[in-house]
Order: sequence, then structure tokens, then C-alpha cells
Amino acid sequence: MSPSARPSPAPSASRRRRSDGLRTYDSIVNAAADIASLEGLDALTIGTLAERLEMSKSGLFAHFGSKEELQLATVEAARKRYVAAVLDTAMKAPAGMARIEALCAMTLDYVARPEFPGGCFFVATQAGVRSRDGSVRDAVTANKAYFRRLLRRTIQEAKTRRELAAAIDPDQLAYELIAVMDAATWSTTDERRQDDLQHAGRAVRSLLDRARKGKRATP
Repeated sequence: MSPSARPSPAPSASRRRRSDGLRTYDSIVNAAADIASLEGLDALTIGTLAERLEMSKSGLFAHFGSKEELQLATVEAARKRYVAAVLDTAMKAPAGMARIEALCAMTLDYVARPEFPGGCFFVATQAGVRSRDGSVRDAVTANKAYFRRLLRRTIQEAKTRRELAAAIDPDQLAYELIAVMDAATWSTTDERRQDDLQHAGRAVRSLLDRARKGKRATP
């Protein structure tokens, strides 16, 4: 075999360790969150993530001792990105109706950009963990529950300020708004997503207009 035909030597262990060291913890968990938004949290294991990131398993074990630790760290990374993308801006709006509108607008923008390639991380991963017990499911569902409580509280503030009709049920309105916004995440193509985002925006405006006018009765 001529020298030019020889296969390239495999990377040495020292070169691989140097490559692993260049990847920070944040870059690893953010890459994991992107993958999970498309494929679900069950797709995340030490082995599969090491292969995707071209890292050694030992390099990942230095950060995460188990699949569960990796998945929990991924959920936390996604939470931080969601807070930065949605809540940090929306919660600066004045209390009441303006804040409801900001929360809805920033949520739809978060799906439209998208922050994650699979749309809303928590909508995309919730289906895969719903039927199993454990800390990973609890972490995913806790984030969805938090946003629902926050939106409900904001709706109640608007109602107290008389910006919404007295008959409005905050729980019901929060549920309907979230259902509409979550639906846009399930679009199968980028083209469909744009249409669905337009539909979602119109549906949100319709729900809020009716709530102002008192056309939504308490269940």
C-alpha cells in the first residue's frame, strides 16, 4: 500500500481529551436541549450525545454521571433559555392586560424563531415523559405548570384591575390561551408553522377580545 493510500490514524486519547475540554458544560447541555426538542428526552444518553458531539464518553461522564443527570441538566438548560426568551421580557410589561398580551406575544415569538429547532422544548418533550414516573417527568411538567400558574395569576390581576369582565374564569382562560399557543408547536413543516402561528395569533386576540367584553361565561 502506498503512503497516500494509508488510512488516517485514529485520534489519540490525548487529542480527544483536548477536544472534550474545549466544550463547556453550557454548550453541551444546550446542544442536548436542541436534540431533545426534535427527538425527545429518551434520545439523550451519554453514548448517543457523545457520538453526536464527537466527544468521548469519559468526557461526558465528567459532567453527568448518568442518563438521568444528563436529562435533568438538559431540562434546566431549556428552562433558562425559555426564561431568557419569554419571561425576562414579558414580565417587564405593566401588570394586567398588557402583561397577558406580552406573555402571549413572546410565547408565540419563542415558537416562531424558534429558540429550539423542535419548537417549544416543553411541549415537544412532555408527550414522551407523560407516562413514566420520576424526576425527569416532574422537571418537564413543573415548567409547564409554572407557566400556567403565572398566566392564570396575570389574568386574575387584569380582572382585579377591571380590564377583563367580572365573569371571566382565570383558570379557563389560561387553559384556552395555552392550548392555542401549544398547538402551533406541533406543525410538521416550517411553511405550516407560519400558517399555524398566524392562526394562533388570531385565536389569542379573539379570546382576549371576548374576555374584555365579557362574552366568556364562568364554567
